[in-house]
Amino acid sequence: MNLFDQCRDPGTSPERLAEIAGDPCLHPTIGRQLARNPSVPERELLRLGQEFPAELLQNPLWDLWMLADPGFLDRLPLRTAMSLAGCDATPTAVIRRLAGARSRPVPVRARAACNPSTPPELLHDYMKHAREVRRALATNPRLDPRLHPRLARDSWSPVRGAIAARRDIDPALLVKLASDRSVEHVRAAVAGNPRTPARILLRLCNSTAGSVLHAIAANRGAPDALRARARTNGRAAWCGLTRI
Repeated sequence: MNLFDQCRDPGTSPERLAEIAGDPCLHPTIGRQLARNPSVPERELLRLGQEFPAELLQNPLWDLWMLADPGFLDRLPLRTAMSLAGCDATPTAVIRRLAGARSRPVPVRARAACNPSTPPELLHDYMKHAREVRRALATNPRLDPRLHPRLARDSWSPVRGAIAARRDIDPALLVKLASDRSVEHVRAAVAGNPRTPARILLRLCNSTAGSVLHAIAANRGAPDALRARARTNGRAAWCGLTRI
């Protein structure tokens, strides 16, 4: 029996499956088969779930664990819980259990916050969670647009930067974010967004921040003349720095 068939076969001994799973050079195709195999020892399955959460959810043991042990999700290894919270195949009930309460680990809630499958009401609740959770929330492709203005006013600049990078943001918000003076990465996100109005990009072209000028030069939605001007200004800014 070849390696692939051994990993797929529930009749393969747990010892042999654990040996294969422990290979540091494990190929993803083999790993996915192992994660689905109910004969793999629990410890190895939960470790495989860090890389293959969707396949772990397909394992017949998953439903048995959930039924037999009400506290099973609370004892998952952190990295496994993070992978499951961020997996779009994870049932919403599991996401709520893993990442719904503020007492749950921040990295787990952050993964759920950027997961398109996370229930909308939980996404709204994340507005009141830790700043790392709000930053992840700002990247969620299914985020309610009504939350964009609130996140654009967030007290933590990485949250504002994440909102400024969204391709579905209202250009009027980009105009406001272009005046963000706290740190340059927010303005750089605005400068790199194809939805940013040309008049705002023109204003940002006068920046001395290299990241802002580089973002304009790389912005395929910007007029060619502005991209060329940003490249020129960027070179001038760099030459100025090298002479200091």
